[in-house]
Amino acid sequence: MGGASAALVALPLLSLSNIAWRPLFGLGAIPPLVTLVLRREISESWVWKVKRSEVEVRIRNRGRYTLMLAFTSASLFAWTFILAIFANYTPSIMVSTMGLSKAYALLIGGAQWLGFVAGGLMVLRYCDRIGRRILLMPATVGEAALLYASIFLLRNPLWISLTLVVLWILGGVGYVVNSVYSAELFPTLLRGTSSGVAFSMGRLGGYVSTLILPMLLLSIRLAGVFALLAVLMTPLALTCPLIAPRSEGKGIDELEREYY
Repeated sequence: MGGASAALVALPLLSLSNIAWRPLFGLGAIPPLVTLVLRREISESWVWKVKRSEVEVRIRNRGRYTLMLAFTSASLFAWTFILAIFANYTPSIMVSTMGLSKAYALLIGGAQWLGFVAGGLMVLRYCDRIGRRILLMPATVGEAALLYASIFLLRNPLWISLTLVVLWILGGVGYVVNSVYSAELFPTLLRGTSSGVAFSMGRLGGYVSTLILPMLLLSIRLAGVFALLAVLMTPLALTCPLIAPRSEGKGIDELEREYY
C-alpha cells in the first residue's frame, strides 16, 4: 500500500517539474519515523525467550538447513531483483520509451503496487488452505512465461500496462510466500539470523537491479531486459516443485523437529 500511496502523492507534485523529487524524498521520511516510534512497543518473541537458555543450537540435518537457506535467499533475490526494476523505473520507462504521459505512467506505477497487494492477500487467505508450494509454483512459472511473452509485445502500451499489473500480482504471491518460508522454516534460535540472511539477499537483488538497469537499457534495450529477467526466473520455476516444502498446518516446533 505504501508503494501505491507514493505514486498518488507524486501526482500533484508533477506541477513542480524538475524539482518534484525533492519534496517527494522529504515526504518519504515520515513513514520510517512513525515506524521507529511504533517499534519501541514491540517485545521479543516469547518462544525465543524460552529457548535462548539453550547453550548450543543443535542441527542434525545441516544439509537441509543449508538447502532451505539457499532456496529462500535465492528466491527473494530473484523476486526482488525483478520487482525493484519496475518499482523504481516503470514511470520513467513508460514516458521515455513509449511516449506516455507522466500522469498515466505514475498511475500504472501505483496500479502495479495494488497488484502486489492483491497477490499478497491471496497468500494470506490461501497459504494454509491449499499450501505454500501450490501457490508458489504457478506464480513462479507464470512470472517466467509472462516475461518471455513480453519480449515480443513491448510495442503495445495497453499490453505492457496489463502485463506489469499481472507481473506484480504474481510477484505478490511469490514474494510473500518466500517471506513466510523465511519466517517459519528455520530453528528458533537461528530464525532471526536465517531470515535476516534471506531478506538481505532480497535487498541485494533490488539494489543490483536498480543500479544496473540504466546501463542495461542502453546496451540491450527494454526487450533484452525482459529476456534477462525471464532467464533469471527460469531456474526458480524449474526447481520450485522439487525444493519448496509443504509446511502448511504445522507448528514451528513441529517443523523444527521434522527438518532439523
